[in-house]
Amino acid sequence: ELDLPVNQELINGIIFGGYQLGQGIFNPVDVAGWPGDRSWINTSTLTGRWEYSDFILFTAYQNLPERLRELAQWLTTDNANDPALVAQALIEYIVPRALSSPEDYDLATMVLKWEVPQNYYDDGSWSLYWETVPAQIALCLQHISRLPEFQLN
Repeated sequence: ELDLPVNQELINGIIFGGYQLGQGIFNPVDVAGWPGDRSWINTSTLTGRWEYSDFILFTAYQNLPERLRELAQWLTTDNANDPALVAQALIEYIVPRALSSPEDYDLATMVLKWEVPQNYYDDGSWSLYWETVPAQIALCLQHISRLPEFQLN
C-alpha cells in the first residue's frame, strides 16, 4: 500500500525478530497454539515486543520519514488538520477492534500532538504538511503498539 522497499535483509530481520520473541514461522505448527496451553505473551515477551516494534518503527522513521506522513495522508486526506481524526484513523487501521474507551482515543490524540503548541491546532493551521508530522506519526504509532488492544488482538 505504501510501496515500502523490501529486501532480503529486512525479511531476515523480521524472521529473526519473530524467533527472538518465541514466534517463529511454523512455531506453533498450526492454529491450535502452543502445547500445554502456554501463553504466547507474558511479562518478558511483552517488553521484547515493545522493543522490537520500536526498532522497526524508528528504523522506518530514520530511513523513510515521508512514508509515515504518506500513511497518515492515505488514511485521512492530504491536508487533514484534525489530530483526533488522524489518531483515530491510525488506530482503526492498525488495531483490529475499537479501543476500550473514548479516553484511550484522547490519549492517542495527545501523543500525536506531541510538542506542537495547542494554538496551532485550535486555529487549524497545523496539517499533515508540517515538518514535524513524521515524528508525530512515529510517536503515535509507538503509543498504539503499546496498547493492550494492539498486543492482544
